[in-house]
Amino acid sequence: MSMLPPTGGQNQWPALIAALHAAKHVAIFTHQRPDPDAVGSQVGLAALLSQAGKTGALIEFPPVPESMNFILGSSPWPVVEFSPDWGRTQTAAFDALVVVDTSSREQVLPAFEWLDASSAKLLCIDHHLAADLRCRCIYRDSAAGSCAEIIVRLADEFGGLNLTAANALLAGITADTGWFHFESTSAGTLQAASACVAAGAQPDELWNRLMQQDSVAKWRLAGRALQTTLYLLDGRLALMRITQEDFVQSEARSWETEGLINLPLSIAAVAASVCLAEQPDGMLRVSLRSKHTINVAEIAAEFGGGGHARAAGCRMTMSMEDACRALTAAFEKRFSKLQ
Repeated sequence: MSMLPPTGGQNQWPALIAALHAAKHVAIFTHQRPDPDAVGSQVGLAALLSQAGKTGALIEFPPVPESMNFILGSSPWPVVEFSPDWGRTQTAAFDALVVVDTSSREQVLPAFEWLDASSAKLLCIDHHLAADLRCRCIYRDSAAGSCAEIIVRLADEFGGLNLTAANALLAGITADTGWFHFESTSAGTLQAASACVAAGAQPDELWNRLMQQDSVAKWRLAGRALQTTLYLLDGRLALMRITQEDFVQSEARSWETEGLINLPLSIAAVAASVCLAEQPDGMLRVSLRSKHTINVAEIAAEFGGGGHARAAGCRMTMSMEDACRALTAAFEKRFSKLQ
């Protein structure tokens, strides 16, 4: 299948392909708290490079959600947890380092100094707007629905899609586009997904593995979070607050907040949803979503974060109450401009 041409950073596309062809031993990184697009892009790229005769490893920042194990388990290369001790022994082990699904230094913070000091070529493949990693080559296409969609475009350069790559990349594409209902879904997205299915990927199996594996604890957490959700600004903004006590009482794990932010968006009046999850160190992990009109990436950027127009995030070090006030004010300013 002939894929649609790259739509972003075209001048870097030939440089990216040349650098990957030249590499022999590759380490593929992604962001902390990896999602299906992150690990799917890692495994998909490794599967393509492996059939081109290259070796390497996938590097993860712990903890990795257990739900990602079914994707990582198919990797043709070893999966390694990054640590300072590992970094000290691997200084000269790789001739290329690839970061997928992020080009933000904050999201690779545990390895940032190691990446910055390495003599290996640092390459980035991303579809997010924020970019402050110093890379030898960065290919970023913010019009792509997922990073996995970009990796699919590389397939013909490295022997075509094999089954391992197809399964992993379809997982990334479907998860990051909300199974094709987000506005980031394009003709290129659907074409990439079609190429994966043609190579043997099975959407029904992926749906089961990605969408039907929740724990009872996650839904106890969801119940607690929904009971205390605030509906502000005439019901247009939903603020979901999850404390450490909620995690303790529900017995849910930190990554089991995934997807909860979307629940209030089912309400007709709600135009934007925010989930603030308190971390053990007191920091707040903040996720932002919107249906339309409000660019949540702009709001996240005000607090040092980033993302997409309809899905973004940041971290905040203030109290839950102060964070709610600050975020509400930011949304109120945007809503007022729409009137």
